[in-house]
Amino acid sequence: MTMQRHSLPKIALVAGALLLIVACGADQPGGEEEKPGALPEPTTDAQQINPTFEIRPVLGMADNEDSASRDPDGLVVQDTLPTFYVDLGPRSLGADEVHSATVVQVDTSWVVDIQFTDAGSDVFEELTAAAACAEEPGQNRVAILVNERVISSPVVSVECGSSISGTTQVSAGSTRSSAEELVEEITGD
Repeated sequence: MTMQRHSLPKIALVAGALLLIVACGADQPGGEEEKPGALPEPTTDAQQINPTFEIRPVLGMADNEDSASRDPDGLVVQDTLPTFYVDLGPRSLGADEVHSATVVQVDTSWVVDIQFTDAGSDVFEELTAAAACAEEPGQNRVAILVNERVISSPVVSVECGSSISGTTQVSAGSTRSSAEELVEEITGD
């Protein structure tokens, strides 16, 4: 569950550089599968001051960053692996729907525990229910972004008819400081 910035997918997989989202409160046993990735680096001064956290549905894969989204409010961005691009639907959740984000140590890794507001929990439940029943490849995922950069795009692996609500955990690497940085990016504090 450690995460390191690296551009070679094979090395990232071998080294175990995984970004993992583990959902709590699933209606049925199961959760979300892990996906390799890297934490985002803010690209502008404004983003460093006020990072944008959002969760979006994955509509499918895209050929490249210049591909048009299937949704007028969608977005095509690089996935957590540098050679893959994802077509994302409109923003479903943002920092306003996060009640709290706290740093937690799990074994030797650090995670950020995200607790949604009641309204945010309802939206996350709808989002994961739709992903759980998706039939087209790639649509069974959600994407977690900071500054329009994917930090995680896990597969929702609960059975169709089930969903995930309440809280979720995002792997933040092997240091407490990386987890604290992610909390700041999620909450904007």
